[in-house]
Amino acid sequence: MKADKINRLNRNTAVYRTIVFLFISVFCCSMGCRSIPFYRMTNKASQGLILSREGITAYEHGDLDLAEKKLKEAVDLNKTDIEAQRYYAETLWQGGKEQEALDVLQAAIKKKGSQDNELILNQTLGEKLLLLHRPEEAFLCGERMIYLDPKKFEGWIVRANACWQLGKKEEALADYQRGLYLSPDNRDILWQLAHLQNSIGSFDRALATWQHLGRLYPVNTEPPEVLYGKAEAYYHLKRHQDAAENLQLAIKLSPDKKEYYRLLSNVWLEKGDISSALTVAAQMVERAPQDPESLDLYRKIEQIRLAAIDRENKLR
Repeated sequence: MKADKINRLNRNTAVYRTIVFLFISVFCCSMGCRSIPFYRMTNKASQGLILSREGITAYEHGDLDLAEKKLKEAVDLNKTDIEAQRYYAETLWQGGKEQEALDVLQAAIKKKGSQDNELILNQTLGEKLLLLHRPEEAFLCGERMIYLDPKKFEGWIVRANACWQLGKKEEALADYQRGLYLSPDNRDILWQLAHLQNSIGSFDRALATWQHLGRLYPVNTEPPEVLYGKAEAYYHLKRHQDAAENLQLAIKLSPDKKEYYRLLSNVWLEKGDISSALTVAAQMVERAPQDPESLDLYRKIEQIRLAAIDRENKLR
């Protein structure tokens, strides 16, 4: 009996020693792993991802200072986190550090990540270069995007916008049309294409494009910019009543746009309705009484009205 107790005690002691040994071994291994480069790399990457998420959250909440701090730390820890680099660049851009933002994007592009990441980075860089009126560099971004995936419309649009800024309107027109072929009913592309067609005097085609764009909105919800673009095409095609109707709707939606009043005044003048033209000019002055352009338009139409009265008096 006593021998059995001793045997059981020895077995329990052995089990206990085994457990202690395994615990110490695991602990030592884990501490040892911290000195292994792969462990440190994985740990840095995970820390970077946490900082990246915190930075993106701060950016989305409008805290640019915190976002910039967190995202810079994330990028320093994990050079392969493309999303962190993109948001870091956007944070710098929003904070007025345009060139620093461009530098971050260009450095990220040089890392040659996945195709999707390269496309997004080149698109972001190209769009920002266009905002800074640097179309030659933006053109190269569009070229790279088209080379990476010619079936994605975004590259064609970046290149089209660059061509337009460079004054190459025919090339821009071709690229917009290619982009629209790849993304039919894309409102942004239609809007840009219609504007370009207006600017080169292709008013028949512009009107068709504006009308197509207008049909993509629910009834009576066309934006004033679309109504104005359509009215401009109507005006140059001598369809004055259609132009006037679209401009009146545009003014109701956006009553502070001087160009809407100016074009509507010209529409009435060409139609021979001087009284309506003067009324529109007076409304423009009422909206901006100190604006020289508004006052000049009103005086010009008033002079036309007085000259017309004078002609009538001479004919009597």
